Amino acid sequence: MLNKSKQEANVIVEKARQEANDNLKKAEKLEERLLEKEEKLETKLDEISKKQESILDREEKLKQEQENLKHKQEELDNKLSQMSKLSIEEARDLLLKQIAEKYEKDSVTQIEKYKK
Repeated sequence: MLNKSKQEANVIVEKARQEANDNLKKAEKLEERLLEKEEKLETKLDEISKKQESILDREEKLKQEQENLKHKQEELDNKLSQMSKLSIEEARDLLLKQIAEKYEKDSVTQIEKYKK
């Protein structure tokens, strides 16, 4: 009878150990899955952060371009206003003078490059 009780106790202990091992394995698998999900979320978060930074950079560049375009438009408006006050001959002379000045600067720059 004592022997039988010991056997039953051993069976119960063995079942308990098996259940504990099974539960431990399940917990380890669950932990592994959670770590994988956490890594995926971190990767996605990094990607989102990079995209956000890229968007912010592009937005800043677009704002600068918009300011440049606004400035150019104001310059053109001023030139048109000035030219409308001129006679056709004066406007032609002014335009030719501006073109000559622009290309003179370009040619001086090119000559200086070749001198080096």
